[in-house]
Amino acid sequence: MPVSSNETELRASERPSSRVWLPELIYEALPYCYILIGFSALFTSLYISEWYWVVPHCVLLAGASLHAGASILMKRQQARGGNSELATST
Repeated sequence: MPVSSNETELRASERPSSRVWLPELIYEALPYCYILIGFSALFTSLYISEWYWVVPHCVLLAGASLHAGASILMKRQQARGGNSELATST
């Protein structure tokens, strides 16, 4: 018998381990840490003098970290009802 999506969502929300709870300080600082890691990886890849296998990995890490940090910041601002242009443009 197929299970409807409402029943699946209900079951997932009933499980006590379905959410990860972080201290508020860590939760609020997380996107900024991602952005810091992204810029650090980007500048590291710029200052490596030779083309090593590390450079593509640094660029990939930089792109992923910057994207994650910016996405989290924008989603939080939208959820909190922020009035910036980024939050109202989507």
